[in-house]
Amino acid sequence: IGNKMAHTNVEPPDGGYGWIILLASVGVQSICAGSFNVSGIFLVSYVEYFQKGAAQASIIASITGALYTSSGLLADYLHRKLGARLTVMIGGFLSTFGIVLSIFSPSLTFLYFSYGIIVGIGYGVSVITVLITISLYFKRRYAFANGIAFVGSAAGTMCLPPLYNYIIEQYGWRGALFIVAGIHAQIIVFGALLRPLKTRRPIEEIKMHDKQLDNGEAELALIVYQNSENQDLRLHVVNRNEITCSDFNEEKPVTQDRKINDYQEIRDENGTANSSPSQTHRILNYLGMGLFIEIPSFSLLVFAQFLEGVGSITAILYVVSNAVTIGISKANSAFLLTLFGCGNIVGRLAPGWLVDHGYIAPLTLTGITIGGSGFIILCIPFTKLYVIIAVLICFYGFLFGIYQPIMIVALRDFVGEANHSKAIAWDWFGMSIGFLCGTPFTGWLYDMTGNYNASFFFAGCALILSGAIILLTPTIRICLSKKE
Repeated sequence: IGNKMAHTNVEPPDGGYGWIILLASVGVQSICAGSFNVSGIFLVSYVEYFQKGAAQASIIASITGALYTSSGLLADYLHRKLGARLTVMIGGFLSTFGIVLSIFSPSLTFLYFSYGIIVGIGYGVSVITVLITISLYFKRRYAFANGIAFVGSAAGTMCLPPLYNYIIEQYGWRGALFIVAGIHAQIIVFGALLRPLKTRRPIEEIKMHDKQLDNGEAELALIVYQNSENQDLRLHVVNRNEITCSDFNEEKPVTQDRKINDYQEIRDENGTANSSPSQTHRILNYLGMGLFIEIPSFSLLVFAQFLEGVGSITAILYVVSNAVTIGISKANSAFLLTLFGCGNIVGRLAPGWLVDHGYIAPLTLTGITIGGSGFIILCIPFTKLYVIIAVLICFYGFLFGIYQPIMIVALRDFVGEANHSKAIAWDWFGMSIGFLCGTPFTGWLYDMTGNYNASFFFAGCALILSGAIILLTPTIRICLSKKE
């Protein structure tokens, strides 16, 4: 095995260059998440230009959102192989390229591919990578730093609606996409600011070496790094059949039940691979399937995120269209998303300090705010007054701003730091299925009823149920542990 770089773990600096990482994350989030949140502005133009129903046009945002939030495993893989900088730059290129292709789109079907698939993957790879990078640079201030990172999403949601609405009116949706592509190219610039956390002791090469034991048998020793407990291990293979481990620094034997998650392939002198455990086990381990076995209640959080995805994307995507259908001007309707962004910014910053100081558990705060946002969405169909709708959307943005970043923090507490990136990937995958299923169904409800009332009722109920499941999950976990 040659030319592999191993590193020892370093305590997150909670500052230093981490603030530059945070700045880059804010920039990436403002473009990716901000543009996705205001995609409802383009929805009106697509419906008018292609003369299609809201259900068909909303599939674009569904695909984008699904791939945006389900690219966690791909982002994690690229991050490990290529590093954060190159991974985010690739994501920025994909999103920019997809939008440029969309300018020449002859149909909605083409937009499903160009904007839905390509841009969605670009968003996911970029955003999830910067979130993983932040977790490496911050520990004590992680909730606060994560909240600041998500401020980018709120800032983009607040600033982009007036801009996008203006350029659509001036240049049409195709000309507007040309400008939007230029904005997305800046993701590449922000990606260039990222760099890996420096380690104390790099190991330039991992080499096999033979050692003659007292009994005459040959021992092959291999350094293995980053196990489930983030420790450096030395793996000893005796006669290629027996495997023992010891800590790299202390030469203490490792208990038999300790798991080596990041298993490195062992090759003999002829280059033949000897893999243990099995290839299937390694694939399942890489995908993080063990989370559902070790922590069965984790599946409840994934399902809750599915419901949250159904409810949140419906509210965000259709708030502009709903305002237009009840007689509010396009400019004022688009401004609702700006108000959503204003509330969002306050929500992003407020709870981080409370969570970091232990005043409230992050999972509890997540459940309360998701459920509360559902009740707000239920109120929208009961009014046609712009002022009331504006207040509701602003308050919805505030709650949305709280639970989006705090859920990431809650996952680290729930599954542990070693499994954090995989937990984010699965959690966002559940959300992606909600994105994929939610908007076509709620768009179909609009096509059937002629208004968005039923869509908002459905979204509100989904969010309330999601919040209830999250609040009950810790109790269910305790009960399952007692049974075991």
